Amino acid sequence: CIPCKLSDQKILEVLVVKAQKSDT
Repeated sequence: CIPCKLSDQKILEVLVVKAQKSDT
């Protein structure tokens, strides 16, 4: 399912951003 993959990618992006913010 394409939408699901897009959502997964967005979630991963958010997780990465959160991780970077936490790292600071």
